[in-house]
This record gives sequence, structure tokens and C-alpha cells, in this order.
Amino acid sequence: MNPNHTSIETLMAELDGGTLGPRLAAALAESALGVAACNTKTKKGKVTLEFTITPVGGDQTQVQIDHTVKFSSPTQRGKKQEDISTSSVMYVSNRGAITVLPNTNKDLFKPEEGVTGANVAAIR
Repeated sequence: MNPNHTSIETLMAELDGGTLGPRLAAALAESALGVAACNTKTKKGKVTLEFTITPVGGDQTQVQIDHTVKFSSPTQRGKKQEDISTSSVMYVSNRGAITVLPNTNKDLFKPEEGVTGANVAAIR
């Protein structure tokens, strides 16, 4: 795995304002409860997380990530299904990191060209 890529924990905390992770956990719990309540090997639950990524306008650093959580939970006489679709606009760095905010921070310890004097930090 590339160390510059965003971890799944960080990404789930940022997608849809941090609500995608708890929504996925709720879908897993709901499906598991249905399977346990039916207590039969023939009835199964299913949870699916789907991402669709599209570019945003002419900006090469932004993408729209559409995310859908679909789940089905068995009941005694059939099953119940639900799908929740939302989207998030994210920035992509040139190294593959995906974040809500663009990475525009400059290196504070690197002296700028043409700037000299006591105000320039030096690493020793």
C-alpha cells in the first residue's frame, strides 16, 4: 500500500460529513439482527457499499464520490431492503491522497527563494 494514500478510517470519517461509517455500521447491524432473528441457514442478509467517482468541472484536483449503502435483511415472511445514496466532493492530491480540504500547506521550514535574514527557519 502506498503510504501517501488516505487510510480507509480517515476516508470514512470524511465522506458525507462523517456519517458514512456509522450508516454502514447500522446497515450491518440491521442485516445481522434479521439473520439472527430468522435463525435459519436458508435466509441470508446482504450489505453492499458502492462508490462511483466522477470529475468535478474543469478542476483537476476535485472529484465527486457518490456512495451507496444497500442492505437487505431477512424477515419471517420475506425480506426488507433499503438503499441510501449520498455524495461528497473531495480533493485528490498529486500523490493520491483524498481529503475534504485541499493540501495547500507550504513547508514552513523550507526557506523561500530570495528570502534571507533572521526570519527564515533553518533545520540543523
